[in-house]
Amino acid sequence: MKVIPPTSMLQRRFCSIVRPKFDEVALARTFDGAKCHVKSENAQTQTKSILELTLVKEEKLRFTKEAALPKKALEGLKNAITTCSRHPKQLQNDADSLLEKLTQRRFPATPQEVRSVRQEIKKKLHTDDDIGIDPEAFNEKVKRGREQHLRKEIDRMLKKTRYNWKPMNFDSKEQCVAYALARLSANHAEVYRVLQEFKRNKFVPESVLDYSSGVGSSFWAANEFFGDNVKEYTLIDPNDQISKLAMDILRGDGNNDGRAFVHPNVNFRRNLVPSLQTKYDLVIAHRALIEVPSLEARHALLGALWLRTKKHLVIIEGELEDSFRALIEARDFILTASNELHLEETAQVLYDKNLLDDEAKDLLTDKRVSHYERYAMIKEKVANELDLPTVLPQGHVFAPCPHDQGCPRLSMSGRTTPCTFSTRWRDFRADGKSSKKKDGTAGGGFSFVILEKGERPLGCTSRARVMAANKANKHITLTNCTEFDGIQRFVVSKRAGEIYRVTKNARPGELSPIKMKTVTSDSDFELFDEIVERS
Repeated sequence: MKVIPPTSMLQRRFCSIVRPKFDEVALARTFDGAKCHVKSENAQTQTKSILELTLVKEEKLRFTKEAALPKKALEGLKNAITTCSRHPKQLQNDADSLLEKLTQRRFPATPQEVRSVRQEIKKKLHTDDDIGIDPEAFNEKVKRGREQHLRKEIDRMLKKTRYNWKPMNFDSKEQCVAYALARLSANHAEVYRVLQEFKRNKFVPESVLDYSSGVGSSFWAANEFFGDNVKEYTLIDPNDQISKLAMDILRGDGNNDGRAFVHPNVNFRRNLVPSLQTKYDLVIAHRALIEVPSLEARHALLGALWLRTKKHLVIIEGELEDSFRALIEARDFILTASNELHLEETAQVLYDKNLLDDEAKDLLTDKRVSHYERYAMIKEKVANELDLPTVLPQGHVFAPCPHDQGCPRLSMSGRTTPCTFSTRWRDFRADGKSSKKKDGTAGGGFSFVILEKGERPLGCTSRARVMAANKANKHITLTNCTEFDGIQRFVVSKRAGEIYRVTKNARPGELSPIKMKTVTSDSDFELFDEIVERS
């Protein structure tokens, strides 16, 4: 049985208040523009509730719908193309082929998954090849030939799936240019969209680390968004060819006031600086996790990046389900490790503060208590300004999630629908042809998370995030990811006046323009019980 303290930080944080019974409250349907009440359903648990909606007084956060590469980036890319040994049309053809592969690129499967699938395929092939003759009736030469045929068939079938993952590699400048033509504009647009989240807290970094920097897309997005406020950029990529192309593009049109690059302080490295004393205000890992071959290696990388982060860590991956799952796994790894105590060091801290009593000793050794529960209860015993020794430094989610708990979408029954965001960009082609869209733009989706160092401030509420907005005649159906009540789906009608006028302009991916307060529900401790059960 779980040990849940009656007055712990855990309960205060998740607001486990007793609400009136769902069928005992008679609410006046107020549609005076100031507030209104609507029926809502939890998309995960199907729990019914009534929400009180009010307008958010904060200024609406607007995201740029379309991004375009800076002029100097385009000039740098054009200059790089002219120095290639292949014709621009050939390079663009290679880029189009590469883009098709990148769009469907999957995360590497684990060795256990590969072995399991290999056995299933082998079993199926044996069944399909069964002709009713005892295999022992064949001579050794036929048996070896049959097994060799099966191995070839298994390898052929595995190549069509995510089980044949290989890291991306670039052996020539031409290959790098093809990649730049395929993804530079798109990657720049994705990073620029994510950086706009910092309009909420006016965060401006002085130092930026771009891990797995590729052709420098994140640099161009950060340089455009933050301007001259960034004093230093560090771009890390183990591939020399791709880094050389990034340098060529960073030279822009060559008119950089006597500097080599468009920014006065850009450093290129192949690996992270070994010293943990070197930290960066902002660390960006854009589509970097998919290049790491195993879960253990991803954890090691995430820990290294988090230890070098001063304020924010940005992780961006693709829009496919396995990319989204890997992103959430990375998010949860950092959050969990930041609540997992080093027990011996914690005992020493408590001893030094004369707080290591019998209750604290039992709490440190009780295996029934989750990492978060143990951290929360020990934290109550020490001064707030005292940092406890955890596996990784404390952190919480800044965006897009309004909470630090498990993703509700992953716990829903059926196939997971990734939580993705969309953006558009101005397409650039080396062959002179126009893009598929008449307006010269292209579009795509991605998933992301921004982690912030330090604990989530107590008493500070987080705004819900719009996941879907379906407009109809005189009403709109909103699906919002909330701070404490999971994914809520509800309808706002035209009778709601100003609230309807604001919500009908809501777009997926934006912060909700309304505040939602659960007045009553047919489950008193719905989300709190679920969190405790999963801990």
